[in-house]
Amino acid sequence: MPWIKTIIEFSKKFDMECTHQKYCTRWCYERVYRQCFRLSEAFKVVYDEDLSQDSIIDKRKQFVESWQAKQDFTKQKRVSNPRRESAVVRQSGVDRVPMALRGLLIEKLNEIEETKTS
Repeated sequence: MPWIKTIIEFSKKFDMECTHQKYCTRWCYERVYRQCFRLSEAFKVVYDEDLSQDSIIDKRKQFVESWQAKQDFTKQKRVSNPRRESAVVRQSGVDRVPMALRGLLIEKLNEIEETKTS
């Protein structure tokens, strides 16, 4: 295998530690991969090879779908069990009137009823 030495030298050139922040280095593995993929797609177009849209995988769409599936799964986990009957019957915190105001409200309602009857 006389070509193995050449392959090893070529693979040493790749930058496997690129952070992909703002721009990739010239020998970034992902960058070279994208360039090769685009080149092969261009060859298929030039040489009239049939490109079926089903075979082309959109990685962005895959990422969005997987993220959406995770979100749906966490929403399903967060759904709580039905509340106890005693909790449903109780007044909510918004409807409760403080004890100090309750007496004033009763007095005010009595005054209103007295004015209606008069």
